[in-house]
Amino acid sequence: MQVHTMGTQKGGAGKSFICSLLAQAYHRTGRAEEVECIDTDPAQGTFAEYAALGATRWNVIVGEDLDRGRLDPLLSRALETRKSFVIDSGSTSAQPMLTHIVSTGFAEDLAAEGKQLVVHAVLDAGQLSTTVVNLDYILQRFPAPTAVVVWLNEFRGPILSASGKPFEETPVYQSHKERFRAVIRVPRIDGLTTSAVQKLIDGRLTFAEAVDHPGIDRYVRKRLKTIADQVFPSIEALIA
Repeated sequence: MQVHTMGTQKGGAGKSFICSLLAQAYHRTGRAEEVECIDTDPAQGTFAEYAALGATRWNVIVGEDLDRGRLDPLLSRALETRKSFVIDSGSTSAQPMLTHIVSTGFAEDLAAEGKQLVVHAVLDAGQLSTTVVNLDYILQRFPAPTAVVVWLNEFRGPILSASGKPFEETPVYQSHKERFRAVIRVPRIDGLTTSAVQKLIDGRLTFAEAVDHPGIDRYVRKRLKTIADQVFPSIEALIA
């Protein structure tokens, strides 16, 4: 069993969409009852708006500060419940949550219970320098029992270093490649397919809902199915 949490602080990088993909992978593989979805974003709550995924709102921010009295019961629940968890965080909650998770020894506690903490870092072409710094922070601060998953969100363009190298040839990858559980690409797509995915996101629909939706054009649904067939095998292998 795994506890998935988002390690990217920057807003707009696609954290909630990726949480929805993780949750959908459990549903697609017939394991919907094995996962609990939590949305800690105090501002947007996008993950909780996917009705089919049943995410619970769990606000851990009071004013501008982390309320450890609200976060600790969530960590205890994830530790003690015989389920996997997908926990989304907003731009204001991600960093303080990660800091608190490190300070409590949560990853080690999970390992003692036969579970694993999985921290997801999103690299986005539009915010690459910031998201790489955030990834390096995760790798430095989190102990070895923690698995790290990198998502290459190529919607805004290819993920390349300043010298034009792909992620797998960068120093941060080469220095820590044994720590990466997976590198998952959200591929760059043409304009029509981008529009189709945006409709799915805006409507807070899962891929399964969208490809069977009578109100969505046949060829939009066909494009969405193509994207699902590209993305989900890697995610389903991750949660296996």
